[in-house]
Amino acid sequence: ITGLTDNTTYYYQICTETGRGTKCEEGNIKTLLDSPEPAITNLSATSTHNSITITYQANGDVTPAVCKYGDSSGKYTNIVSGATGTRCSITGLNENKTYYYQVCTITGKGTKCEEGNIKTILPISSQVEVGDYISMTPTSTSYTIPASVTGYSSGQLIKPSELNLWRVIKIKTDGTIEMVSHYISSNVVCFKGKVGYQNLVGGLNTIAAQYTDGKHVKSTRHIGFVNQTQNCSTYDSFTCEGDEGYKNDTELVNSVYGDPINCPSCLGLKGGVVGSKKYNAYWLASREIDVSTQTTLYRGRMIDMFGIVSWVNLVFKDTSSESESSQNLRIRPIITLNPTTEISNGSGTSSSPYTLK
Repeated sequence: ITGLTDNTTYYYQICTETGRGTKCEEGNIKTLLDSPEPAITNLSATSTHNSITITYQANGDVTPAVCKYGDSSGKYTNIVSGATGTRCSITGLNENKTYYYQVCTITGKGTKCEEGNIKTILPISSQVEVGDYISMTPTSTSYTIPASVTGYSSGQLIKPSELNLWRVIKIKTDGTIEMVSHYISSNVVCFKGKVGYQNLVGGLNTIAAQYTDGKHVKSTRHIGFVNQTQNCSTYDSFTCEGDEGYKNDTELVNSVYGDPINCPSCLGLKGGVVGSKKYNAYWLASREIDVSTQTTLYRGRMIDMFGIVSWVNLVFKDTSSESESSQNLRIRPIITLNPTTEISNGSGTSSSPYTLK
């Protein structure tokens, strides 16, 4: 019987006739599902410094597809475990090396394989040194810091995109790179009074998050953000003081720029002046409380115009009155690059900084 529909049950009868009458037997059978033509389509691959992910569409009877790889063309000596009908992942590879891969699918009509190759990434940590310059422009062109964070009477505008030159201060064991902005912001930021004191650390950390380019940055923070509570529940306590962790960051920056850590000759504004003088003072994400016999000073730490870690009063309190003071300082964030970030070109100098792919 021909011309039937596949994957369908048919019923049949077979009869014979003799002089003594007719004899019939019956049965049923299901036609097979016709095998498709084997095909691997939309084959592509991406890589990190030690892994490859291969994606594809496998058209076949066998799921998952068969994924293999090797370190020379045509020699696929390793079978990838965990392959599916759409992807397979290879881990534990060497960085900066070309690998060759093959993906196969099987049907009743045969086997189809497709091949390709890709090179693992040379991570940025293998290419840069502490002190190198890297060009990276933040995505945000402007950001308004809410008054609820700073304690000021209105929102304050900063321009993240103007901080587009960075300097490597640390190469970490996980392959990430810590960089500090070479410039400080042209617009000042004010933290004021109780609210400013409570939110100083967390507020600066939030501001620093505006300095990502959306592609290469793993995390951000403001210089000095190390081990102090981000936000205090109350200003009138000692639970938020006592941070010495900010010294870790100042020492890192100091190791690159020398003493004083803000290097007034190279780290001023792009124009170099505010009005008629240089103005390099910027915030540290750290609070301080100074206790004396009758007064308590609630302070924020900063790097002053001479490159020295100093402090400014945000709240002054004594037994008879309470007053608030505000301080206008500038912004200087630290960002951490992803370990998979690659360098496009440049030599790492201030005149020819590295650019990122």
